Amino acid sequence: MMRPSRGIATYCPFIATSGRPKFGSPPRDMAGVRIESRKGQLDLVTAAQNMREVDFLLVGKPSEFGGGYYDKVKSLAGHNVEFRCFVEQSELRQFYSEAVVHVLPS
Repeated sequence: MMRPSRGIATYCPFIATSGRPKFGSPPRDMAGVRIESRKGQLDLVTAAQNMREVDFLLVGKPSEFGGGYYDKVKSLAGHNVEFRCFVEQSELRQFYSEAVVHVLPS
């Protein structure tokens, strides 16, 4: 896998293994954190607008102190970004195991 020296990669080739998406399926990137400005999800959904071939999953509830941040993130997210507010730990483990990349934009 190629690693960028700066910034974010818009696409990284990956090796398909059992339980993970195969070539021909969109790669799935995942971020599992509370939705708040210091976590950087706004930057993530902005970058996702230029990566339509990749599906993104954001798992986490909106911060109670977000002041409309969640609504802004959600309004800028394209069709390739899915939101899950709360999931059980077993389901979260499943999402992590199926993701090609874990994204931590903060």
